[in-house]
Amino acid sequence: IKKSAGHQAWGGVLSRRILPITEVKPYSASDITVSKRVLKVIENADGVHTETLAEGEKLRKGDKVRIEIMLTSQRDMDYVCVIDGRSAALSPIQQLSGYVWQDGSGFYRDVQNDCTNLFFDFLPKGVTYTGYDCFVSQDGVYSQGIAQTQCLYAPLQTAHSGGSVIEVEN
Repeated sequence: IKKSAGHQAWGGVLSRRILPITEVKPYSASDITVSKRVLKVIENADGVHTETLAEGEKLRKGDKVRIEIMLTSQRDMDYVCVIDGRSAALSPIQQLSGYVWQDGSGFYRDVQNDCTNLFFDFLPKGVTYTGYDCFVSQDGVYSQGIAQTQCLYAPLQTAHSGGSVIEVEN
């Protein structure tokens, strides 16, 4: 890179590589981090609660799961985008895109075939939890995908979660 003008300039380098999903480790190069986990939703006479899937636990077709995304920001940020890659075995319950107010945060949720995009106008400093519910619709072994986040006005403020696999049995 060569700069020919006599004034200050700023820049950054972003790189991307392709790995098997199980080799993708969480990464943060900035003031923001993102993590993702799959919770099993249990509905019974006591109400609705969630539990973390145990290591090696298999889901069943028809199970209801909650995809929980945790964003941790070291400072207030404007215009933050989260792209959450979704497993092919999961069908989101809320199929329509639209503005959502959830746990004190407002964002636009864009539901796609393979991912759910979340657009925050403002992300406050601290920890923000968000997520959505899905039904398990197919049996087999599936990559869960990663959650990626980036500040749209400061693209070097980026992070992604680690990759994982879910297994569904009949």
